[in-house]
Amino acid sequence: MRTSLSSWMLILAVLALCLGTGCASSKPVLEHTPREFPLSHGQYSTTAGEAFTSPFAGQVTPQVAGIYPFERALAVETETTYYYHNHKYTSSYQVLFTGVETSLKAGTRVDAGDVLGKATVDSVFVVIRSKIFDPYLVSMAQVMPYRHHEYWYFYPGMLDEAAMDWLAYAPFSKFRAEWNYLKTTRMQAETDFQYKTLVHTSLTEYPASSSDGTSHQTLVHEGCTLNLHWQKDFRQYLEVEYQLGSPIYLYLMVTSIKDDVYECLVRDYSLVSPDEIVEGYMADIQSQL
Repeated sequence: MRTSLSSWMLILAVLALCLGTGCASSKPVLEHTPREFPLSHGQYSTTAGEAFTSPFAGQVTPQVAGIYPFERALAVETETTYYYHNHKYTSSYQVLFTGVETSLKAGTRVDAGDVLGKATVDSVFVVIRSKIFDPYLVSMAQVMPYRHHEYWYFYPGMLDEAAMDWLAYAPFSKFRAEWNYLKTTRMQAETDFQYKTLVHTSLTEYPASSSDGTSHQTLVHEGCTLNLHWQKDFRQYLEVEYQLGSPIYLYLMVTSIKDDVYECLVRDYSLVSPDEIVEGYMADIQSQL
């Protein structure tokens, strides 16, 4: 799914948010909810009595108090690393769930996919909250967050496969440094390594089209050869949106590395930096305060 970057319009409308159905917008604009519905949250369709698994790894708190409808919620405290202004940060936050009954004790560690408990209702609600106005959570929210007492409440956009995780992609120089460190020390399991990198470059030609609508090209960047595999119809998008020779940001999923040759799937591209995209989100939110 191509993420359009040609407009920064702010659409004042209710966004129908359905986790698991891929219906949430991945456009780089913040949707606004009406004042009478200030809190946007996700929803899982469940069956009362069935096991409910955690989408996050973290530490369980069986009962926390939050804003309606999360007055008595099950929480998983977790964290995510991200890249912002060429630095690596860690975002720590709570994920709150309604309608889940658990026998786990406070402080219990769970992995993603572990059973948290059982659903007591047919719709489990989920929301993110943090005491920090965190750029990563802002970037994933997709809708306006809500401030209540000491917490910011964010829509959990990271649970939507269609959402673009702008800050998850390590700048290429950092990606190479982290990869080389991993291969040298073996302190981190290779399966845990995030094969995502951001390449800031310019293109001298459009990718060559294949019969199935995909396209490909080879790019030399920082002394490395990047074999880029573009998704279906991306060449057409580039021809409309991108002028050859101008700056472009490529969000790449690295599928293999052999010496200095990288095989990469192009997840998306933007004509402005991810930092600028997120700063636009943050400025929009602050203008509403």
